[in-house]
Amino acid sequence: MQTTLTVSSFNAFLFQTSSANAYTAFIAQETFTTKSNITVQLENDLNYGKGNHTFGTSAQWLHGQYMNGKLETLTNKECIDAYAVPILSERRNVIVITENDPQRSADVFDAHIAQIPTEYNRQDPEQFSWLCTKLNIPSNDQCIFHVEHLRRDSSTWTIAGGAKVKYCLSQKVKEHCKLQFSLALMLVVLCTCFFKGLIMFAVAFFVYETPLMTTGDAIESFMRRPDPYTKNMCLASKRFIQNHPGHWRTSAPAYYNTKPKRWHSAIKTRVFSCLLL
Repeated sequence: MQTTLTVSSFNAFLFQTSSANAYTAFIAQETFTTKSNITVQLENDLNYGKGNHTFGTSAQWLHGQYMNGKLETLTNKECIDAYAVPILSERRNVIVITENDPQRSADVFDAHIAQIPTEYNRQDPEQFSWLCTKLNIPSNDQCIFHVEHLRRDSSTWTIAGGAKVKYCLSQKVKEHCKLQFSLALMLVVLCTCFFKGLIMFAVAFFVYETPLMTTGDAIESFMRRPDPYTKNMCLASKRFIQNHPGHWRTSAPAYYNTKPKRWHSAIKTRVFSCLLL
């Protein structure tokens, strides 16, 4: 049961793609590592086939990989750290080796399918939920909240009916990551930057005025060229300007009002309401 899915992460027109692997976690006794021929009898009724593939075939193939030295041995903590991740991209199938139990006749006695998390199975448990099978987590809970407990007590990790885990045999695969770009988004970004460049070029070479672009520009302009129309009107209020729309009286005395003004008093009420909405 090996499936690889490409996962994309967009950032502007550049984006990264990485592989996400589905896998099967087999639970086996330590006799898996000592016998030349193993037996497979799964307890959770997963021993079915799809085409020419069966879980027994996968277990036998992984046993051959182990005999050829192609599986990596991980301690309990290393196994938990390696597989308790949102997206598995550098590993696939894993054999969880447990202590021998004379009451079990099969070398491989359990298996768990770890599907790739997608939008179609978002309601399913995490891909690494098989790590917590012995914890009897309720349906409204998640394994991710118990992973730290497993890490701290990795030496006592049990799985599949109380079998004590000794170590894991992991199939390490090559991780596929690429940095790609979207042509459509790139063209949009290039056209936008080109248009902004034209505007900046036009402002630099064809605008001869000194527009007030920032508050600092306005202060500098008023200090160099004081406005004669508002001379001696530093205390003029909004109401004063509205009451004298044709001609502002600069010679009339203005009195300082100690009553504080709210910020919205500088604009009309309907404009302030629209801005809030």
